[in-house]
Amino acid sequence: MTMKAKQWGFYNSKTILAIPDHYVCIGRKQTQASAASGIVIQENGRFVVKAGTPYPANDATAIGLVFQDYDVTDGDVNMAILIHGFVLEEKLPVNLEEGAVTALKQISVLKKKGIILNPDNDVVELVAKTPTSVDDLLGKNVTDFVDNLHITPGGKVNGTFKFVTGFTAFNSQVVEEQSGYYVPFKVDVPAGASKVQMKNAAKTEWVDMDSDKLGIVWCGQTEQSLLNTKVDIKTDNGMELQLDLSQVFIE
Repeated sequence: MTMKAKQWGFYNSKTILAIPDHYVCIGRKQTQASAASGIVIQENGRFVVKAGTPYPANDATAIGLVFQDYDVTDGDVNMAILIHGFVLEEKLPVNLEEGAVTALKQISVLKKKGIILNPDNDVVELVAKTPTSVDDLLGKNVTDFVDNLHITPGGKVNGTFKFVTGFTAFNSQVVEEQSGYYVPFKVDVPAGASKVQMKNAAKTEWVDMDSDKLGIVWCGQTEQSLLNTKVDIKTDNGMELQLDLSQVFIE
């Protein structure tokens, strides 16, 4: 009698994680499939759900990303769904729709150019972080601009921002930029980089960061301009990071 091995369940060990030891998953059942539909695709004659697929759909209903490849050709499968962690954009099988990006607040998607893997496969990132209480920000302290500032490795900015007036040290030439909202940050320079530049994404001119790698970017004078602000940061060895202020609070 000839025995035929039954293929089902776990399909591929490819990881979507940027930081392998920092993630949270939950379980969800995917029913057996006999055709490509929804999140199930056909690959090499099998029906599979690919790692990185938004679950249950690529829209505002998404609760997480499928953790690894699963074969659902021969039966129902219990899948691991990533709900918190850091993933590499280049590893995702689809571009995340705007609704899914908004829904997946606990997942940071890191761009390919913002990641370097060293020989030990450790992730070395271009990281922006909160300045310390002793960092001199043109005569001000970080809490003069924002309370409880936190910047994720993926660039999402959180905190309660304050409207600042009379900040002539920021720009002595342009009166408009002497008041409003400002985002301060400090950059950890990754290995292999010697120069870091920054700019408001709405502008074209890049500004070289000083040796202390402290930055302050003017975000306008309205709440909407603050929420719309994105800050681009790049290094001379091709690494990039964008800060996103769309989810901050306003005092």
